[in-house]
Amino acid sequence: MIEQLDAEKISPHRREALGMFFRLLSERKSEHILETGTLRKENNWHNDGGFTWLLARWASLQNGRNINFHTVDHDPIAIETSKRILRPLMRHVQHDCADSVQFLRHWAQPIDALILDSLDYLAGQEGQAQAQNLDEALAALPNLHAQSIVAIDDCKLAGGGKGALTIPYLQARGWRVICDDYVTVLTKL
Repeated sequence: MIEQLDAEKISPHRREALGMFFRLLSERKSEHILETGTLRKENNWHNDGGFTWLLARWASLQNGRNINFHTVDHDPIAIETSKRILRPLMRHVQHDCADSVQFLRHWAQPIDALILDSLDYLAGQEGQAQAQNLDEALAALPNLHAQSIVAIDDCKLAGGGKGALTIPYLQARGWRVICDDYVTVLTKL
């Protein structure tokens, strides 16, 4: 599956996890997908990972299935940049300019796949990025189900990366890590 998604652009430190993530999306026939943090720069695959592009591309290949993919970001400039870059795939993605935690708290549908990738993990702001990641997971938790997939970017970094608080929290509630890499992927089953 990942071969169809511009695999050559995916940075090597994300490739295995993203391959597993997209395989699970297809196997589980995931339809309701939410991403926190959107595409901010064109061709910035090494730093941003390109989740938004890859998810929109994946949705475009689903042959008539009704994929409900939302990317949410608080930054209106980031939302407009993402819309511009994704213009050829716009019918496959809904951009939402909002606070991600509030957006997830008010989300009323099941979430088949959740990608947590907001707030950059920068020196001096590690704790803030980890807390934001956990807050997003907590807000989404009521809408996650037994078949849901959670992916957290920027995990293999000093101090545990963005998922340092979220991963053990989810594991204590029955989630298991199926790929422990720069992108960590968790499922219930």
